[in-house]
Amino acid sequence: MSSQTVELGPTCLRLRNAAPEVWDQLVAQFETYTLNVLNDLASADQAQILNAQGQAQQCKALLRIFNECDQELRSRKPAAH
Repeated sequence: MSSQTVELGPTCLRLRNAAPEVWDQLVAQFETYTLNVLNDLASADQAQILNAQGQAQQCKALLRIFNECDQELRSRKPAAH
């Protein structure tokens, strides 16, 4: 787990627990946003490439943190008997 996850993870987990439907919508929309940012990176010209790359890296890192929160919550749920 990265230091970014440690700092953001607990807050993300609380938000996900408090409003799971809204959380799922946020993550789905952020996935779409991240794909758009990656597409922008692929078409960036030389003057924009480093900024586009940095934005893409940030989006991927946040998306990873969001997904780790979901995985952590699922792993904590007791199995149904």
